[in-house]
Amino acid sequence: MKEKVKVKVFFTAVEPGHPTWPYINYDYPKRAREVMRLLMESLPEVEFFETIISSVEEAKKEARTNEDVDGYLVYLIALKWSELSEEVIKSGRPTLLVDDLYAGSGKFLKVYGFTRKEGFPVVGITSSRFQDVVGGVRLFSVMKQMK
Repeated sequence: MKEKVKVKVFFTAVEPGHPTWPYINYDYPKRAREVMRLLMESLPEVEFFETIISSVEEAKKEARTNEDVDGYLVYLIALKWSELSEEVIKSGRPTLLVDDLYAGSGKFLKVYGFTRKEGFPVVGITSSRFQDVVGGVRLFSVMKQMK
C-alpha cells in the first residue's frame, strides 16, 4: 500500500474585533472547517494537518515543527497585512499558496511576488473553482513519487 502524502494546511486569521476582509469578527474556524471537509472528501489519499495562524510567532513555530510533511498549503482566508504567509514560506518546504475567493487578493499578490523574487518553491492559485485547489494539492503526490 502506498504511503499517504502529508500536507500541513495553514489558515490565516485575524484576531476577533479587528476590522478586515471579509468583515469584522468573521468566523475563520468555521471557514477552515468547511475547506478541510472539502479537501478530505476530494483527496482521501492525502493526510492533512491543519492550524489557524494569526501571529508571526505562531507562523514561525508551526512552520518549523513539521519535519515529516511533504508540503504546506497556505490558505489565505483573512486579509492580514503581516508576514504570516512569508514566515511559513521561508521554511523552504514546497508550498501551495491559495487565495480564498476575495479573502486575501492583495496579500496574495504581495506574497507571491516575494516568493518569485526569492526563488521559493511555491505554486499560487487564485480561483473560484475549488477543483483548482484540489489539483494543486495533487502536485504534492507527484513530487513525492519523483523522490
